[in-house]
Amino acid sequence: MKVVSISNLLTNSLVFNRRRFSLGLLILILSQPLTAKDIYFTRSGTISFFSTAIIEDIEAYNKQVTCVLDKENGSVAFQVPILGFIFENALMQEHFNENYLESEKFPTAIFKGK
Repeated sequence: MKVVSISNLLTNSLVFNRRRFSLGLLILILSQPLTAKDIYFTRSGTISFFSTAIIEDIEAYNKQVTCVLDKENGSVAFQVPILGFIFENALMQEHFNENYLESEKFPTAIFKGK
């Protein structure tokens, strides 16, 4: 008859439980990329435009763009606050917001596509 001490049993049991826990944790971590979607999101996108004109060129940028890209189905959507466009000339910015895009009436531009 073999005599086994309680401390050996506890040690072997703890080692076995640690191995099971480590294996379970490893499986959980490795399975995440298989179920995760490839969706990218930002709230700090940048959008700009440039137009050549006879008197002077028109250029503006906006660094308040929110964008979502879903690589799985190829869809993209972004949202741009119109008042976020910055021009070199304050008068251009005023004309852009009041006369051309009517920023008070249409404060946000949204694009959705595939």
